[in-house]
Amino acid sequence: MPASAIYTSTTMATPSASDGAAAVYDQSTVCRLPKDSQPICGHVFATVSPRTIKQHISMHHPEYIQGERTNCGWCTDSATGRTCGHGLSKGHLHKHICNVHLKMAVCWCSCCGGVFSRPDALKRHLKNTKCGGIDAE
Repeated sequence: MPASAIYTSTTMATPSASDGAAAVYDQSTVCRLPKDSQPICGHVFATVSPRTIKQHISMHHPEYIQGERTNCGWCTDSATGRTCGHGLSKGHLHKHICNVHLKMAVCWCSCCGGVFSRPDALKRHLKNTKCGGIDAE
């Protein structure tokens, strides 16, 4: 039985366009990066896509795209002000926010029910666990 029949990856939000690069997700969310002296920016996105997140960061949070690397400042706990802090290349912050914080590319393993933020994480899971007993390509 082919792996595609057993392992399924799906997105939580459904794109309204067939082109993944131009997909606009029908959900609204709040920017949780700090702005000025506030713990979160608070900008409400009417539509969310990697493109709109990247544009917002460029316009309103330029400090996150200066230099070679940055740490994600996304507020993960409003009560304590705790931030993600994940270190990454400046050009990948918008993808990190979309995949990790906004869960736009959530994939799941139909064998164990494990949830993964990216397709490559699911593939790695299949390669390294009992769930991958069948060819996971």
